Amino acid sequence: MIKNYFKVIFACLLVVFTTACSSQIEEFGENFNRDKMDLFFSRIEKQNLGMGSISIFKNCKEDYQYSFGFIDVENSIEANKNSKYRIASVTKAFTGTMIMQLVEESKLTLETTIDNYFPEIPNAKKITV
Repeated sequence: MIKNYFKVIFACLLVVFTTACSSQIEEFGENFNRDKMDLFFSRIEKQNLGMGSISIFKNCKEDYQYSFGFIDVENSIEANKNSKYRIASVTKAFTGTMIMQLVEESKLTLETTIDNYFPEIPNAKKITV
């Protein structure tokens, strides 16, 4: 069962990130069926196969958002669009891929310091992407 859980979550993440990061995002936006996505994620939630938040952006604006499950199971605190999640090992590959795509598009360099995005972090001017 745990194996199936990871397969479903991995498939969701792969589809969402691949589509969201593709150069065909305009086409995706025109053909995007929110009702089907809602149905897909609600089925995952009802079958207790996962939890989390999904956001898809188009032209720097949120185009779709869906949250399900709990951010705190013990206290029954439900996930919402403002939920914050720790980046676990599974998401490191996606994060690295997206960073390299931004580098390829000259929107970021590996030498860019994180103070551009997180100035409140101590030593942010010394930490590079």
